[in-house]
This record gives sequence, structure tokens and C-alpha cells, in this order.
Amino acid sequence: MYTLGDFIKSSTFYKHLILAVSIIIAITAGVLFWIKTYTKHGQTIVVPNLRDKSLTDAKKILESYNLRLKVMDSIFNTGAIRGAVIEQNPNSGLKVKENRTVYVTINAFKPPEVSFPNLKDVSLRQAEAILKSLGLELGNLKYVPDIAKDAVLASSCRGLELQAGTPLVYGSKIDLVLGDGLKGEKIDIPDLIGLSRKEAHNILKELSLVIGSEIFSSSIQDSSLAKVYKQTPAYTPDGKITLGSPIDLFFGNDVGEGDE
Repeated sequence: MYTLGDFIKSSTFYKHLILAVSIIIAITAGVLFWIKTYTKHGQTIVVPNLRDKSLTDAKKILESYNLRLKVMDSIFNTGAIRGAVIEQNPNSGLKVKENRTVYVTINAFKPPEVSFPNLKDVSLRQAEAILKSLGLELGNLKYVPDIAKDAVLASSCRGLELQAGTPLVYGSKIDLVLGDGLKGEKIDIPDLIGLSRKEAHNILKELSLVIGSEIFSSSIQDSSLAKVYKQTPAYTPDGKITLGSPIDLFFGNDVGEGDE
């Protein structure tokens, strides 16, 4: 009688076993290959840098990488190119799958309008903080006799007096009239020779002095690189100047330049 044991020992059993194992291996390999192909396993794309690119260029770049673009927000940054990408997510250099969406924030073409705040009787320090929070810049300071030292008495922009609620363009410079507290108070004349324009402006503002006339040498190509080679009134060790007074600045390519 032909038993199960005899069948297991027969060559027919081993042929069927080998065939079954081969079929299982083939099916498994096929499934794994399909999954790998379908999910593009191991295939990633490095996200390109879109910063400072126009929206049109950014979209073309992403399409060439088989990626998508979506604008999430629009803000205004005075130091960035109008209409250009200023932020992106995911960031450049990261690896993502094909067809991934890259979310971008662009710089607005037009600066937004802000409503001028009520700065009447506010201290200079508070006024500067309020203006900065609204995207406005502190301009020139003028001191007049008043018992309230450093209190804002009036505000103006480009010579026009401002009232609370006046609409202004983001980034506008605001000039303030402040009380001097002690009429005719004097301070030492600062030595501005050799400083850049930005450095000189910062010192004058810190000392509550006004930026007077600015005269640039004809040879200057970039005002941000110019240096103060002369100032009026001139610095002297014992020199004094009244708070709120202007100081005229003369700029050249170097301290030794005398384009007078």
C-alpha cells in the first residue's frame, strides 16, 4: 500500500515542494517590486532654494523637479525684493518625495498702510518702541523748551504734522518734537570723524541731536560706505552744543578726503 511516508520520500514530492517554493518566492519578489515602483521607494528629490525668486520662476523651478508650489502668505519686508519668495517650507536642501508641495511666503509688491498712533505726551523711549512695532522709523528729533523732558509734543512726516489715525505707508520716517526739560541744556559735541553714515546717525539720535545737512563727495559711489571727514560744528574737547541742535555732516571715501 502506498503511504504518506512513501509519498514524502518520493521524487514527486520534492518536485512539487520546489515548485511551490519557487512560486512563493516569485510572487513575493513581484509584490515587493510593485510596492517599490508604486511608492518610488528610496527615490527622493532635494528641495531647491527659492529665496529671492519671483513667483513665476519659483513655480518653473519646482515643476522641473516634479514638485508643486502653493503660496501660504504675503508679508512686506523692506529689505527684500518685491514679489519674491522670502520663506519656504520645506527648506532648501531637504529631501522629499516627488509631487510634494512646497509652501512659500512672498514679499508684497506694495507696502501696507498703517494708522499713526497717538504719541502725545509719550516718552521718547516709548514712542520709538511704538513706531518700531508698527513698522515706522524714528526720524529727526527737535527739542523745544518744555517742562516735560523727552515727552512727545508733536509728530510729523515729510514736513506734514500728524494726528492719531493718519494713514501712513509702512516704513515712513517720523520726526518728533520733544520737550527739553531744562531750557538750553547743553551736552558735549560728539566726535563723528571717521564714522559711517549709519554710525553717525545712531550717535546723533542717542544724544538727542538733529541730523543737519549731509554733503557727499562727488567721488562717492555708495553712500553706505562713505565716512565722515568733516562736521559742523566741529568737535573740540571742550565744545558744547544745545540739545536738539543740528550737526552738518560731510562725507567722503576716506577720512582724509577734503572735498570742500
